[in-house]
Amino acid sequence: MKGHPDDLASLADRCVPCLHAIVLQALSMPAKAGNPVMLSLLALAVALRDSGMEIDPDNVFGKFFFALQKRPEKDDTTPSASSDLSR
Repeated sequence: MKGHPDDLASLADRCVPCLHAIVLQALSMPAKAGNPVMLSLLALAVALRDSGMEIDPDNVFGKFFFALQKRPEKDDTTPSASSDLSR
């Protein structure tokens, strides 16, 4: 994506769909891998908000991060839904 230095707000706005896709990907990852991704996205949202740009007006990143914290740790002994479907 190209952008002029004075056009950072527009560039950030155009990145929102990709950032939301990264959030969804982080939710599908084990918590140990997903947490650092979510924390980075939250930090980015806060830094841009502090600079006057809003990429997460509904606090979706924070809500998803909270959901990520509430889910149980997945281990290899727990059967997954996909393995149940193959039976």
